[in-house]
Amino acid sequence: MSKAQILVVEDERIVASDIEKRLKMLGYNVLELATSGEEAVERAKTILPDLVLMDIVLKGGMDGISAADTIHTLLNIPVVFLTAYADPDTLSRAKKSEPYGYLIKPFEERELIAAIEIALEKHKKFSRLKDKEKHFRFLIENGSDIILVIDSNGIFEYGSPSIENILGYKPDEYLGKGGRDFIHPDDADGIRSILEQRKKTPGVSPAFEVRARHKNGSWRSFEVIANNMLNDPEVSGIVINARDITDRKTAEDGLNKAHQELKAIFEALPDMFFLLDNEGTILDYNTSRLSDLLVPPERFLGKKIREILPEPAAGIVGQALREVREKGLLTVTEYSLTKDGEQDFYEARLLPLPVSQIIAIVRKVTDRKRAEEKQRKYSGDLDFLSKTAMDFVRMPVEQDLFKYIAEKVKSIAGSSMVIVSSYNESSDMLRVKYILGLEEHYHDILKLIKADPVGMDFKLSREAKEAYLSGEVVDAPIDLYNLTFKKISKKVCSKIETLLSIKNIFTIGLCHSEELFGNIAILSPSHAPPFNVSLMETFSNQASVALQRRKAEDQLKYISLHDPLTGLYNRAFFEEEMRRLDMERIESVGMIMCDVDGLKLVNDIMGHKTGDGLLMAVSGIIRDACRRGDLVARLGGDEFAVLLPNINQTDLDGICHRIKHTIRTYNAENPELPLSLSIGHTLRSHANVGITDLFKEADNIMYRQKQDNHDLLIQNFIKALKTRGVISGGRIIRLENLITHFAMAMGLSEIDIKEMKLLANFCDIGKIGISDKILLKSQSLDPRELAEMKRHCEIGYHVARFSSDLIPVADLVLKHHEWWNGQGYPLGLSGGDIPLECRMLAIAEAYEAMTSDRPHSKAMSHGESVAELKKYAGTQFDPVLVEKFITMF
Repeated sequence: MSKAQILVVEDERIVASDIEKRLKMLGYNVLELATSGEEAVERAKTILPDLVLMDIVLKGGMDGISAADTIHTLLNIPVVFLTAYADPDTLSRAKKSEPYGYLIKPFEERELIAAIEIALEKHKKFSRLKDKEKHFRFLIENGSDIILVIDSNGIFEYGSPSIENILGYKPDEYLGKGGRDFIHPDDADGIRSILEQRKKTPGVSPAFEVRARHKNGSWRSFEVIANNMLNDPEVSGIVINARDITDRKTAEDGLNKAHQELKAIFEALPDMFFLLDNEGTILDYNTSRLSDLLVPPERFLGKKIREILPEPAAGIVGQALREVREKGLLTVTEYSLTKDGEQDFYEARLLPLPVSQIIAIVRKVTDRKRAEEKQRKYSGDLDFLSKTAMDFVRMPVEQDLFKYIAEKVKSIAGSSMVIVSSYNESSDMLRVKYILGLEEHYHDILKLIKADPVGMDFKLSREAKEAYLSGEVVDAPIDLYNLTFKKISKKVCSKIETLLSIKNIFTIGLCHSEELFGNIAILSPSHAPPFNVSLMETFSNQASVALQRRKAEDQLKYISLHDPLTGLYNRAFFEEEMRRLDMERIESVGMIMCDVDGLKLVNDIMGHKTGDGLLMAVSGIIRDACRRGDLVARLGGDEFAVLLPNINQTDLDGICHRIKHTIRTYNAENPELPLSLSIGHTLRSHANVGITDLFKEADNIMYRQKQDNHDLLIQNFIKALKTRGVISGGRIIRLENLITHFAMAMGLSEIDIKEMKLLANFCDIGKIGISDKILLKSQSLDPRELAEMKRHCEIGYHVARFSSDLIPVADLVLKHHEWWNGQGYPLGLSGGDIPLECRMLAIAEAYEAMTSDRPHSKAMSHGESVAELKKYAGTQFDPVLVEKFITMF
C-alpha cells in the first residue's frame, strides 16, 4: 500500500484530528485539514491530493456534496463522503457528484482503509478508462472513416464529426433522419436488403459499397461494414463504419479505363509479339490479327527463325539475335518478305529478358517504307525543281533555253525519246528545236523522212493548240502521224514507231498566261507515263515562265536598240556601232544622213498619223536601197542615218541614187502627199578620219540640201494639187492676170503687185491637207465636210510660213476667205479689218470661177458675173472694190 496524499474536510475539529491521527497510523499522508466546502476546493486546487475525505454537512454556503462535485469536475480527484446521515435524499444528492465511497460515522479503521483503497483503485481504473475513452473519441472524431449508429428503423442516432468533413453535413442535418435521404437511388434497395439481413444476424457484416450524396450534390463512394449491436444495451443499434473510397474508386475506374484502353490499343496494334529462346526458337506468340502471320502458328511454334524465314530475311534476323545475346541491348532491324508477288517490309525490335529469353516485337512497315520512298522521291523532285528554278533565273542570255529544257525533260523521262519544239505565233507553226534519245537511230530516221527532223516546221491544229494551252500532260495525239500533223506520211510514221519501239506519245504545252511558247513530246516505249506527271507539269510551267521571261528580255533588248515606229536601229545603237567601227580601224566607211523635209509641217497640218506614215515609207525606202550588212538607223524625229562599212565611192553613190529614184517612184504612186528627202553622204578613205567627223560631214551636206528643199517641197505640193485635179495651171494664170490688172487699177506699187501675184498662185496651197473626197465632191458639202474644207486656210498659213519666199503672204493666205459682213472664215473678220489684198483676191477669185467652166457648172457671161458681184457687194465683197473691179472692163 502506497502512501496516498489525503485532504480531510471536516468542520468539527475533534473529529478531524481523530481522522488525521488514524490515517497517519494507517500509513497515509494527510496534507491538509479543511473545515468548509469553499476551503476544500481551494486547498484541493493547491495541493492536488490523491483523495479527499469529505464530510457532507459543512459550515458555510457550500456543503460537502457541492464541494465534491466541483473538485471532481475541475480536478478529477476521487472523493469519499463522511456522513452521519444515510437518508435517501442525501444519498440521492451524493450520487450526482459521482463519489467513490461512503463512510458512515462512526466507522472502524478497517472500514476506513477499505473505503480509501477501493476509492483509489476505482479512480485509477476510471482514469485509465477515461484515457482510453478520450483516445478512442479522438480517433473517432479525427479519423477519416465515418462512424454511424442507426436504430432498427435505419434512423441516424449518432454520427462522427468526420461526416461534416467528408460529406459536409452538420449533425442537425442528418440526426433523426433515415439513410434513404442520403443514399444514391440506385443503391437504396440493395442497402435496405443488406440492413434487413444484418438485423437478423448479430456481428459484423462483410464489406459492401454504397454511394452517398455530398451536401454540394455530388456523389461519394464508401466501403461499409455494419456491426449489429442492437442487443447490446450499451449501444442498442447497428454501428456503421464507412470509409470514403471515392478517390480509390476514381483511381480504380481510371486504371480500369486505362486497362481497357491498353487492351484496345494492344488489340489494335499492328505488332506481332514472339517469345524466343537465345537460339532463336519460337516459344510463344501474340497478335491481334492472325492474318498478319505468314504461316499458321502450328507451323512455327517450336522452330527456329532460320527454319521459317527465307533468305536474306533469316540472315538479317539471325544477325540481330546474335547482337542481342552478345550486347544484351535492344536491337532493331528491318527485313522484307514477298508473298503472292507483293513485297512487304517489317521492323523487328528484339529485347533480351532476364530468363535467357528474347522478346521480338515485329511490325509490318510496308506503308511507312512506301511513304518514305514517296517522300524521298518528293524531296528529290523538290531538289530538282529548286535547282532548275535557280538555273532558269541565273541562265545567261546566250544559253539555249530549249536545249536546257530538252536535257531536263530527258532526265525526268528516262529512256524515252524527247522532242522539244518552239512555237511561232505569227505563222502558227511548231518548229523542232531539239531531239534527245535518237542518237543511234538518227541516220535511219534521215533516210526515212529524207530531211533533218531538227528544224522541221509543223502547222499547229486548233485542237492541239487547245490541248497544249492546258499545260497538262496528255496522250493525244496518240501517234507520230498525228504528232507531226500528218506532214510525214502514215507509212513512214509507222516505220519510225516500230524502229524506236514507240507505244505511246505524251505531250505537254510550254505555256503561261494563255501564251504558247512551244511543246514537249515524249515518245515512250510503254503505254503508261514513264515519269512523274506532276513533276513534268511543274517543270514545264517553270520552263514556260523562263521562256516568257526570255521573250520579254528579247523584246526589251530589241526595244532598247530599235526605233519602235520603224523597226530600224535607234540612235544609241548607231552611236555604239560608230565607236566600234572607230576601234576596229576600218578604212573604208560610208555615212549617209537623211532628213524628211517638212515632217513637222505634215504633222501640224495633217496629224502625226500621216507623218508616221511618211516615216515608215522613208525607212522602207532607205533599208531597201542599202546592202544587207549596212546599219540603217532612225536617229530621232525626221533624221535617218546609214553606216556602211567596207564600201567604195561608186557603191555609196549608187545607194543614194537608188534612194532618190525610189522617192520619185513613190511620189508618182502617191501624188496626194509627195515625199521630199534631204540626203548627205560621204566616205572615209583613211582610218585616221574619225567616224564622228564623218557623221558631221554628212550631216552638214544634208543640211545644206535641206535649205534648198524647202521651196522645192512647196512646189511639190502645188504639183500634187494639180495632179490630183484640185487646181489647174490655167486657173492660176487667169487669176494672176486678173489680180495684176486689179492691183494696177488700184494704183498699188510693184512690190505689192508682186505679193498679189504670189498670193494668187499659193492661196489654195492649204488644200494639200484636205482629202480629194471633199475637194472633188460634185454635190453640196455636209456640215462636217464644210468644216473640214474651211481648214485649208489655216493649213495654207502653216505651209506658207514653212517657205521663206511665202512668209510675206502667209497672213493673207489665212484671211483670204473672210467676208465683208464678217460671215467668212476662219477668223470672222469684217470690213476694213480684212487686209486689202484679201478683199481684192476674193472679188477676182469669184469672177474667175464664175467665168470658167467647172465639172458641175458652165461658165457665166461677163454680165451675169458682174450682176452676181453686185448682188453680194456689201455682204461677201467690199462694195467699193466691186465698183472699182467692174470699171476695169
